Amino acid sequence: MKRIILLSISIIPLFGCATKNNIPAEAVNRTSYSEIETTNWWEDPLPTNRREYSLSANSYYLNEDPEFMGKAMHFAYQEYSGLTAPVIMYPNYGYIRKNAGNSLSFINITSKRIMKAKFFFRGAGSSEDKDLLISFDTFDFVSGSNCTVKLHNSFLQDNVYTIDKIVFYYDDLSEQTVQADKLYSERALAPLDLTSSGIFFIDDPNTGSYNFIVKTYSSDSESTGTYKITATKADGKEINVEGGIPYLIEGDIFLTDLWSKIAIEELCNLKKLEIEFSSTNDTVLREEVTDSVQLDKITMWVSAFNYYGYK
Repeated sequence: MKRIILLSISIIPLFGCATKNNIPAEAVNRTSYSEIETTNWWEDPLPTNRREYSLSANSYYLNEDPEFMGKAMHFAYQEYSGLTAPVIMYPNYGYIRKNAGNSLSFINITSKRIMKAKFFFRGAGSSEDKDLLISFDTFDFVSGSNCTVKLHNSFLQDNVYTIDKIVFYYDDLSEQTVQADKLYSERALAPLDLTSSGIFFIDDPNTGSYNFIVKTYSSDSESTGTYKITATKADGKEINVEGGIPYLIEGDIFLTDLWSKIAIEELCNLKKLEIEFSSTNDTVLREEVTDSVQLDKITMWVSAFNYYGYK
């Protein structure tokens, strides 16, 4: 009888271990790779380099609609603003070392899913060059999503690095090599042409604010104009903003800060946009937009501008 009891007790811990190490997929995304030794007792342990970095994500504007934000970020940064790098990388530390500048954040602005990224580090001083393959196999790094890569001390040790280049591998089996000078991209978007006429623009000066610009010449360097913007939402609600707008001879433009007058997201999901401008030399410009394609472009540009929140 004693032998049977002892045998039963010895079996319980064996099966208990299998349950303890059965980590669900969502837990892997929340847990540092360095903290995960294995997944199930019958599987191979994680590769050594998984203990040299960890991945995490942050919530940004319209995080609840990732498919739309992916489309918006790709349009605003690559199609409209002409960025060729597949990601926006920040911050620009210069040097990467242990306990200082050891985390880098990336926003995927391509139309593809990034599966892997191979980092090539250039050693500073006596530090030798080194590379590291980052795998996003447990991280859905699709268009519009963001990922922070934290390099562990086990990888950095006492060395000092700069990034030389990164090779990105996509889900369509293509790859792209990007040099460091193309990685640290400015977040500023190309000015948004509101009516596709080359006259009325919303400008992102990369300061967190936004300007309304009228591109028209004035012979009077001290000229001041007036403007009125009427945005009609899909439900018929009208938002109006108007005021004075001074002339800047340096750019041959009229410009005013729109930050304090209207929340920029009010320009999203419009049914109609009307803009009127008049100057002291009797120049009058009026335009109306009802084309859904153009109005969608405005929504995507504004959403990409809002992605980081007001800077």
